[in-house]
Amino acid sequence: MSSYIIREYPGVATFFSSKEYLEIYKEINTLKETEDPVTAPFQSKYKAREIMLDLKEKFIQRIRTGAEEVTQETEELILALFNYHLGLNYIETDEESPGEKNLNASVSVLRQYELQPHFVAHLINALNQLGILWFGWDDFTNKTLTPKSEKYFEEAFKLYEKYNYLNRNTIPTIDILNPFEEEEDEKKRMETFESYHTLTIYYLSQVYSAKNMNDKSAKYSAMTLDRELRHSTIDRYNWCLNCLKLGQYHSSILDFKNAYRCLSCAEFMSGLIDADSTIPDDVEEDPIKKLEAELNWSWGKFYLSALEESVKRYESGDVQVNLNEPSPIGPVLFSVLSFESKRTPVRSHLATNFNEAKELFIEGVQCLEKSLDFYIFDGYVSDHVNINLEISKFYKLLSVFQLNNKECSIIHQARISSLLPLESQLSFEHYSHLVQLLISEIADAYEELANCEIKSLEDEEITDMKEKTETVKRANEYSYKSIEFLEEYIISYADPSLKRLPDPIPKSIVKIILDTWWKMGILWSRIIVIPNDEEKEGEEVSKDESMKNEYLDNINKSKKLYEAILNYCKKNYVHQYDEKLKTVKQLLESTDQEIEKTTNLTKVNHWCLTSLNIA
Repeated sequence: MSSYIIREYPGVATFFSSKEYLEIYKEINTLKETEDPVTAPFQSKYKAREIMLDLKEKFIQRIRTGAEEVTQETEELILALFNYHLGLNYIETDEESPGEKNLNASVSVLRQYELQPHFVAHLINALNQLGILWFGWDDFTNKTLTPKSEKYFEEAFKLYEKYNYLNRNTIPTIDILNPFEEEEDEKKRMETFESYHTLTIYYLSQVYSAKNMNDKSAKYSAMTLDRELRHSTIDRYNWCLNCLKLGQYHSSILDFKNAYRCLSCAEFMSGLIDADSTIPDDVEEDPIKKLEAELNWSWGKFYLSALEESVKRYESGDVQVNLNEPSPIGPVLFSVLSFESKRTPVRSHLATNFNEAKELFIEGVQCLEKSLDFYIFDGYVSDHVNINLEISKFYKLLSVFQLNNKECSIIHQARISSLLPLESQLSFEHYSHLVQLLISEIADAYEELANCEIKSLEDEEITDMKEKTETVKRANEYSYKSIEFLEEYIISYADPSLKRLPDPIPKSIVKIILDTWWKMGILWSRIIVIPNDEEKEGEEVSKDESMKNEYLDNINKSKKLYEAILNYCKKNYVHQYDEKLKTVKQLLESTDQEIEKTTNLTKVNHWCLTSLNIA
C-alpha cells in the first residue's frame, strides 16, 4: 500500500498522497481490468504502460528538483517497484527482452528486502516471471548447465518457505504502489500470494519434466494440483487434464495406487466442470467429449499396465507385489476430495490367474472401446489405430493366463479380425509407421496362433491322426502367414528406389531388422512336414524323399536367416547385440546338426518331420 510508503518514507509523502497520483493509479487499475478487442489485443496494456512510464518520470523529476527528499536507497527501492510493474506490462504484451530487463533491475533491489511483508510478493512474482521467460529460452539438452529458469523458480520456492517460517501470521502486500489495496482485504491478498507459490511449483514441475527428472516433476505436479484444490476458484477443466497426465505417469511407472487415485479424481472433477472453467473454444470438436475419451483411454492404459506387469510376474514366478508401499509422492493424494470411485481397483497382488486377469481385461477393453466412440478412424487415424493396437495387446496378455489351447486360439483370432481391416485401409505413403505397427502385430498374432496349435500337439491333446493332420496344417498355415507379414514388415523399411534395405542399415532400425530375421528363422524351423495327400499310395520312397526335401528346404531357410544376422554383425558392429549373437550362433549350430541328421535319413519312421517335440 502506498500508505506504507508515506509512513515509512515521509520524504515522498507529497507525491504518493497527491490527488493526481490517486487519479492516475485509479486509471491504471481500470486499464488492467479492461478486456481488449481481438483486433487490438494490447490496447489497454500500452495505455497503462504510458501512464506508468510517465508516473515514473514524474517521480524522478521531483527527486532531481528536490521536491521529494529521499535517500538514494529509498529512491532505488521505489524505482525498483516501478520497474517491477513495467516488467510485468512488457511481458503481458509479449515484449520479452524489455520485460526481462525491467524485472532484473527490480529483482536486484528487492532481494535486499526479501523477507519484508511489503515486498516479498513482488519479489516472488518477479522471479516467477523471469523463470517463465527463461523456461522458453533454456537449452534443456545441455546437461552440464543448470537452467536459468530452474534457478529463478528454486529461489522463489525457497523464499516462500523461508517467509512462511518467519512471518507466518503476516499477510504480504501484493501491490505496494496501489493506494486502493485495502488493509482489510486480507483474504484476497493471501490468495494472490498463495497463487504465486502455486505458479512456482507448477513451473518447477515443467522444468524437471524437461530435464527428464520425472519423479521430481510428478512430485511438484501433485503439489500444484493439491494447492489448486484449496483455492477459492479452480479451473476444473485444466485441473482434470493435469491430474489425468499425472495418473498416466503413475501408470507408466507401475505405481497403481496413485495412478488409480489420480484417474479417479480426474474423473470425479470432470463431472463438476462449470462455466468458470477455461474450456478450449474449438469448433471442430467437443472438448468435454474429448476429455471423456481421454479419461477412458487413460483408464484403459492403467488396466493394460496392470495386466502387463501381472504377466511379467506370472511368467517369472514372482506374483508377490505390495501396492501399498509408501509412494515417493507422499501420503494419499488430494485428500480434500471425498467420493467413491466407480472403477475397479487393481488387486494388491495384481492378477495371478485367468479369472483375475479377465477382470483387468474386461475393464480395460471396455474403456478403450468407449474411447473409440470419439477417436473414430475418419478424423483421428493415429489415435484410432493406436487404441486398437492396445486392445490387441490386451488379448495377447490375457492369452498367457488361458491354459486351454482352443480358447487361446480364439483370443488370437480376435486380434487378427480387428487389425486386418485397419491395415488394409491405411495408405503406407501417408501412415507408414502405423502400417508397420499393424503388420508387426498381425504377424505376432499369427505366430501365437501357430504356437497354440503346436502346443496342442506337444501336450498330446489330440490322438486322432486325421485331427492331428488338420492341426498341423493349421499350424503351418499360421506360420506361413506370420512369415508373409514379417517379410512385408522388412520390405516396409527398404529404400523405395532400390527396393532393398540400405547398407548399412540405419542404427534406428537395425535391431528391428535383425530381430525380424531371427523370428523368421524360428518360424521356418517350426514348419511341420507331413506326407502330401495328393501323392499316390505305395510310393513310400517318394513320400520319404518329398518330406525330407521339404524339411531340408525349410531348415536351410532358417540357416540363411541366422547367417544373415551373423554376417551383418561381423561387418557392422551393433550396439548391445552381443548376447543375442551368442544365441543366434547356438541356433545355427543346432540347424547344421538338424540338416546333417536329415540328410543322412533314409526313411521317415514317423508321421511327420519336425524339430519340435511332437514326433
